[in-house]
Amino acid sequence: MSFKIKMTTATMAACIAFAAAPASAANILFPDYEEFKSHTVTGSDFNAELARQYQTLSAYEYEEMYDYIDAETYAERGMMAEKDISPSPFKPEEWSIDDPSAMKELQAARVELIGALQKGAGNIAPGRAANAQAKFDCWVEQQEEGWQTDHIAQCREGFRAAMLDLHEAMMPKKAEAEPAAPVAKTEPLALPPRVELSREVIYFDFDDATLTQSAERKIRLLTESIADLDDINVHVEGHADRAGPSDYNKALSEKRAENVRNALIANGLPTSKLKRMLTDSEGETDPAVATADGVREARNRRVEISVTGFEQKTASTQ
Repeated sequence: MSFKIKMTTATMAACIAFAAAPASAANILFPDYEEFKSHTVTGSDFNAELARQYQTLSAYEYEEMYDYIDAETYAERGMMAEKDISPSPFKPEEWSIDDPSAMKELQAARVELIGALQKGAGNIAPGRAANAQAKFDCWVEQQEEGWQTDHIAQCREGFRAAMLDLHEAMMPKKAEAEPAAPVAKTEPLALPPRVELSREVIYFDFDDATLTQSAERKIRLLTESIADLDDINVHVEGHADRAGPSDYNKALSEKRAENVRNALIANGLPTSKLKRMLTDSEGETDPAVATADGVREARNRRVEISVTGFEQKTASTQ
């Protein structure tokens, strides 16, 4: 059961009284928030980064959402982190989350996050690791409340994007080649070539980057089809037709690619199995169908998704 659920009747009554009290009452009922809200956190290690993330969450809950209890909770965790005591990511089982599928999804996400932290994510990429933990805790807290679906989605998708960035940062760096003495030639170990395992094209309405129902279905099916693949590259490339200024079309194609990338992550793209994910935009410079400038063409308003990997890792369809 969460901190909010465990509140006593007396504390709740005090919170009601607080609503009519002057702002100075915050340091009586919510001392951690009051002490931590404007405090300057120094340092760049994982705990310092985490403290700043919690500071932002605390201020948002208090000043924007008027959720004083969660503001105090985040402030408390931020103060722990600043004292070099790393608070563990929230445990979904300790929160009152009624949706079984959401609970299962959160539990799986926590396993992925804890796994990354145990592999040294906090030392390798402290900022990205702290961002991932803060987004996860935000997701848990919002899921318990259960009614702000847009906030739940923002925290959930923010966590998935953060984990993608974290996995990328944790990939082994290629060592720079050093000059070496000549050695006898040997045949290199032959590696199978990477091949395109899957491709999908997502189309958009004119002057729009919003995913249609058809596009969302295509993305969902694609994500399911590559769920069992390992060591894959995913390339998301945005395009636009030639109606409108070229700089506008460049920005529009970038937004389309970004929306598709976020949808892939939201649908459970296996980020831990990715070798690389690249998102870019071509604007109107690489049309599927050549047209004169200023011409609308539905087939050019698209995002191309290409998944490449090793052929022998493709799941059998027999």
